[in-house]
Amino acid sequence: MPIAWPRVPGHEAVGRIEVIGSGVEGAGRWANAWAWASSAGSCGYCEYCRDGDLVNCINQGYTGVQQDGGYAEVMIAKASGLIAVPDDLSSVDAAPLLCAGLTTFSALRNSPARAGDLVAVFGVGGLGHLGVQYGRRMGFEVVAIDRGGGDRAELSKKLGAHHYIDSSSTDVAKALQALGGAQMVLATAQAGKAVAAALGGLRRGGVVISLGASDEPIELSAFDLLFRQLGVDGALTGTSKAGDATLRFSAMSEVGRDDRNHAARKGGGSLLEDDVG
Repeated sequence: MPIAWPRVPGHEAVGRIEVIGSGVEGAGRWANAWAWASSAGSCGYCEYCRDGDLVNCINQGYTGVQQDGGYAEVMIAKASGLIAVPDDLSSVDAAPLLCAGLTTFSALRNSPARAGDLVAVFGVGGLGHLGVQYGRRMGFEVVAIDRGGGDRAELSKKLGAHHYIDSSSTDVAKALQALGGAQMVLATAQAGKAVAAALGGLRRGGVVISLGASDEPIELSAFDLLFRQLGVDGALTGTSKAGDATLRFSAMSEVGRDDRNHAARKGGGSLLEDDVG
């Protein structure tokens, strides 16, 4: 991602619109609080946008990277990148949901898992602590996986996990299979080995969705992919509309609002996780 310096960082911003450009339509809807996530807004005319795949817009910059971000007193935002903030969700609670929240919410909502299925969250840190909460509120049987017991296990249960697996002392794949096998594993861990380990814990037809940004290769068995029909996918973020849904769902289900979330963030996250949120 080339950066033109100087640049003001900050890819999770919440504010109120002071000035609307002459070419922006629907001016009356911009009165309330709005947010900007990492994606700065789709172009609307590239081949991906024309096909409805706004996340993969080839002309879309990133807030705080190609354009100044939320650490500034004021910033310029494309209307196509705005996310509506519900009136009952504070700016402080909304901002952390614009990257980690949007990413985990979209990945879970778009996954093949359905209410009642066993879903595992690998890494209970900046991304994972929200994934556990969303998973519980979406009706999944949630397994939290992280290194160590004690406080980490207790926090995971408070966040909503039905089960906890200590990956430092337990074979993750065997533990998941003992629970019946996961329909989906949300891998927030940045290590390729962690994603590969999660594959063994899937039930037939299950999928691992990787969120951790890493250049470490993921070693897979063609035998498992073929004869157990397993899948590996990735999820980067979501559209502005998905951002609207993320914040509405979070407000309704009170995700990201209490001391458990502050404890997860303050605790430094998982040793397994790339806290890009």
